[in-house]
Amino acid sequence: MLLSKKPYSDWREIQDEYEHYMTSLGPYTEEELLGFFSEQYGDDDALWAFSREKMREFMESDAVVLESL
Repeated sequence: MLLSKKPYSDWREIQDEYEHYMTSLGPYTEEELLGFFSEQYGDDDALWAFSREKMREFMESDAVVLESL
């Protein structure tokens, strides 16, 4: 899973960049993103692909992509 702040015109552009692309979930604000993860995976962010703290840091940074390991 990865989070990207790069603007794309459509899903095909994302698919061209990422070979194993399956779906796009955004664009989301930071709060919408945290809400989505909470709804999908519960309130324990240890079960999430990214912790709340990591997502907040990413959203506030100049980084464009955040990938889970």
